[in-house]
Amino acid sequence: PRVNDYFAPEDLRVPFRNMIYIGDSDTDIPCMKLVNVNGGHSIGVYDPKTKNKEKVYKMMRDNRIKYFTPADYCEGSDLDKLVKAIIDRTLSNEVLESIHYTNKKEYEKAGVDLREEDKRKRSLILSLEDSSSFRSTHTIIAELRKEDFYWGPTEIEWLIDIANQNSQVRLILTDTDVANFYKKIIKIADANNDNVKSVREILNV
Repeated sequence: PRVNDYFAPEDLRVPFRNMIYIGDSDTDIPCMKLVNVNGGHSIGVYDPKTKNKEKVYKMMRDNRIKYFTPADYCEGSDLDKLVKAIIDRTLSNEVLESIHYTNKKEYEKAGVDLREEDKRKRSLILSLEDSSSFRSTHTIIAELRKEDFYWGPTEIEWLIDIANQNSQVRLILTDTDVANFYKKIIKIADANNDNVKSVREILNV
C-alpha cells in the first residue's frame, strides 16, 4: 500500500545509489533509467565479437546509462573491473553516508524543543538537501509548497544553498513547481548574495 510513498534516503533498505543494473537492449531501458536518475549505476553492454556499439551509444545519448563495456563477464574483463570499481566507490561512499545520517539524526534530535511547524520545516529542508532523484525533489517541493511556512533568514539561505549545491534540485530548477517555489524564496532573500544571484540567473528573474 505504501509503494508510492516518499521515503527518506536513510530509510530505504537498499538505496538506489547502491544499485548496479547491466543491460543490452531496449527492454532494459526502463530499469536503467530508474536506477540512473536515482543515483545508481547503469551499464550498457555490447557484443564483444561484433563490437556494434550503436545501442549503447543511443543509451548514453539518452542518459540511460553511465558506462558501457563489452559483454564479457570473465574475471579481469573491462566489465569486471568496472563493477569492482563501483563497489569500491560505493563502500567508501557509504562510510560517509553513515556519518552524515548519524549527524543528521543528532541535529534533528537537537530540535526537540522546536515548535511542530519548525520541526516540519527542518525535516523537509533536510530531505530536500538529501534528495538523490528528480522524483523525490518534486515530492518534497510539493510538501514545502503545501505548507504556509514563515521562512527565516537562516532557512532561506539554507534553501538557496541547496539549489546551488544539489544537482537533483539545480537541474530541475526551471520546472514549474520547483521554479514557483524558489521564485517566492528569492523574493525575500538577500539580493546581493552570490548564491541568490546564481538562482536568479537560472530562473531568469
